[in-house]
Amino acid sequence: MSDKYIFSKDRASKCLADALLNVRLKYEKMGVIVNTKFEKNMYGSSTSSNPFFSQKEFGVSIGVKRYIENMAKIHGCDYARSQDLVYSLHDIFHEERHIYQRAVLYQDKDANQNIVDMAKCDIISGVFKEYEKIVYHHKPSEVDAELYSWQKTIDYFDTHFLDRNGHPLIDARAEMLDELHDIEYDRNRSWSGDT
Repeated sequence: MSDKYIFSKDRASKCLADALLNVRLKYEKMGVIVNTKFEKNMYGSSTSSNPFFSQKEFGVSIGVKRYIENMAKIHGCDYARSQDLVYSLHDIFHEERHIYQRAVLYQDKDANQNIVDMAKCDIISGVFKEYEKIVYHHKPSEVDAELYSWQKTIDYFDTHFLDRNGHPLIDARAEMLDELHDIEYDRNRSWSGDT
């Protein structure tokens, strides 16, 4: 577990709020409504929509319970644990990718077979919850969202919050690997966001 506290709660929370706002505004320009919120009583994150209709409205909930629970008071100020900041931003990018899948990729009449298969798998998962539970970690849409969110999170921290020499203050790769290690060895947690 990483226990680095570099940013104040206010600075870290503004980073997350700005990232979530940017997702909403990006899709608003495309005529897609994205209702976003941070969930203080939720660990995981989710994107909701009706997969049977044209994808023009989504709900995105980003769980920040662990982010809040791990705040530390240093010299009288609350600080965010870096690992939680990184993984919360990762969750925002992960859910952003699900919006893109549904609002853009799945609506493309000329989509390649991989995209068509991804969409079919999501529709089947929406109808049969047993299927969803068994294949969740292997669903093409989840693998795609994870790849996108890892890349985007690493890029974000490689270009934001730099020291005087232009080096990242937070190593996002290391923080995400620490988070996955914590998840792997804690039977009460899952990277699928259900705990």
